Amino acid sequence: MNLDLHKERVELLGVLETLSPEAQYDRMFAAVTDTGGNWIGPNSTGRTKATHQVEIDLLGLHATGSNDEEAIHNWIGIVRRQVAEQALAS
Repeated sequence: MNLDLHKERVELLGVLETLSPEAQYDRMFAAVTDTGGNWIGPNSTGRTKATHQVEIDLLGLHATGSNDEEAIHNWIGIVRRQVAEQALAS
């Protein structure tokens, strides 16, 4: 595991856990922009919406959800699991 990436993820997690869902969106989007990550949302093309989910690639982790809030929640869950696994391994 890349310890620098792990540290960045844990720091961002600490910030996100103190924010409202709206502020989480703003902070996550800024982090994606600042780190060269990706945020892919369903596109609306005329009367038909795309069928794919929201996808977030940030700090080497990929999460999806049916909307932005769910994708953020799932990304946070991945980091929480990694923190727990790291604590057990120590």
